[in-house]
Amino acid sequence: MTSYLIWIPSLQDYKRFGEFKTSHQKQLSKLTDEPLEFLFTLNNIIEELCVDELDFKNLTLIDKYIICTYLRMRCIDTSIDLSMECPTCGATFKGNIDLNEVIENNIDVLDKEYKAIISVGDYIFSCSMPTLQNEYELLRVLQDKHIQQNSMENVYSYHTLAHIDTLSLRGVECKLKEIPADSAGLILSKIPLKIIKEVQNKFVTPTAETLSPSIMNIPCPTGETCNPFELNLSLINVNDLVKLMFQESPVEILREIFYLARYGHVDSYYVEDLTPKERTTMLKFIIEEKKTEKEQSERSQSGQEMTAIGSEHGFDGVESPSKEFGF
Repeated sequence: MTSYLIWIPSLQDYKRFGEFKTSHQKQLSKLTDEPLEFLFTLNNIIEELCVDELDFKNLTLIDKYIICTYLRMRCIDTSIDLSMECPTCGATFKGNIDLNEVIENNIDVLDKEYKAIISVGDYIFSCSMPTLQNEYELLRVLQDKHIQQNSMENVYSYHTLAHIDTLSLRGVECKLKEIPADSAGLILSKIPLKIIKEVQNKFVTPTAETLSPSIMNIPCPTGETCNPFELNLSLINVNDLVKLMFQESPVEILREIFYLARYGHVDSYYVEDLTPKERTTMLKFIIEEKKTEKEQSERSQSGQEMTAIGSEHGFDGVESPSKEFGF
């Protein structure tokens, strides 16, 4: 099995991961409009592909971005082509993201430990980046109808909760990331909002700003005084970045699987076991071969038509007409 060593920032060590296959891309492509199911499936894929021993659930959002970026570069492409419409004049922005450059230019931001101890009155908060399990559990709670009916402040408090490891109050410590998310949320709801905002202002917001460097800034192609198209890394919204890296129409994936199975004379399961890069390369070869066959067929048909015309004028289509005409 082909696998790759990928640097994991939270572990400060390399871990080996298997290839991202067409079957994985097909799974994710069907769930882009379902945040919870997309997240659940993506986490399962990462766990499946990890070859080494690893406490996968405690990987951070930064770890997930690094893993997905390297899998994209190895198994799909090292760059992403983007096309956006200017909201002001309607012109089309076009750009290209070089994922190698994004990693190299932001290595100081990515390969860094994000931790803090924040004291507010009698409360002491130990903070760090959200883990994969923590992120999923909180999103599941937030999708509960009761939570959705609450204010955005409550929702943002849950987002803050994802960054809190432990809460200490007068010598009593509670490990919030180790208890069910709904129970942790209930504990957080008993803390005055102004104290939660202190945690947001001192750790959550600065961390989000640090993890949102600009990676693309393109002026409007018309030269008008429109706002430029800007794209930030925004690792707090890592799942949106992953969707961008692995985006593909599910219909198009099925079309390519069908085409390769039919004209490549292989089983569809064989195609799904290819990486997207291998699938694209194989499809290119088949299209080139079919194009060559078509051109040869057209030349052959043209030759047959010329032979038929020659026969009508007394030529048998084998000997050169120049013999009969003496040249």
